[in-house]
Amino acid sequence: YHTRNDPSAPYQRQTVTERRGIIEVRCKSRDVIHGVLSEETGESGTLVVYDFYLDTTRRSRRIVSASLEFEFANAVPGVPSPQVQAIAPSGRVTLLPSTQEESVTHGAEMNAGVSELGANAGGTLKWEKTVSYTASDDARVTGHIFSDDYGKGVGASWVLHENTMLKSGVPSFLRCAILLNRGFDENKFQCKVRIKVEADWKSEMGRLFGSTPPDDPVLFDPEMPSTNKLRKYDTENLGSIDLDE
Repeated sequence: YHTRNDPSAPYQRQTVTERRGIIEVRCKSRDVIHGVLSEETGESGTLVVYDFYLDTTRRSRRIVSASLEFEFANAVPGVPSPQVQAIAPSGRVTLLPSTQEESVTHGAEMNAGVSELGANAGGTLKWEKTVSYTASDDARVTGHIFSDDYGKGVGASWVLHENTMLKSGVPSFLRCAILLNRGFDENKFQCKVRIKVEADWKSEMGRLFGSTPPDDPVLFDPEMPSTNKLRKYDTENLGSIDLDE
């Protein structure tokens, strides 16, 4: 099973990907806004907002890590790809911090013996050292822009990790935003989406999507109207939008 583009309406599909089973993964498009980055430069831009859902259908299961990757390319071969100008969340964001006291004991044994008048007296000496410390951990989301072979930022990725101390699984929801700089190009473009999920048990489901056929690339048409589902955007100044709002 993989998500395909509808031939009757192939552009900017709302369901980016959907996987059902013991682990359920969904990525939904919330907003796609085409416009201009700023009046000063006149460069074209596109803002996309996606919601990423992760869950399990069994309480005994959990997702320990997941990665979400978007890679953009021009629909016209040989034409430069749109470049990722900004993303949110960016860098490392921590959730569910926890601490606990732990101790480690190191020890060794050696034989001790005394020989006098032909008589042997032996024994074992043992020493131990205990070190106490405070261990900490957290669930975290890390987002960054990645580049192609020419150093151009053509993609964005997010990696989610659980708090291994609490074993509570990764965050079940992530909203991510990507601002693209399309230069002065009004060509259609596309995005390949890759998702990897690692579960807490060793089986063929450990790497959930290892053998799953890839989804169709998401196709974009800059001439389509803005969706404006989450808010009203200034399409003449997309570069001024605070992506963390």
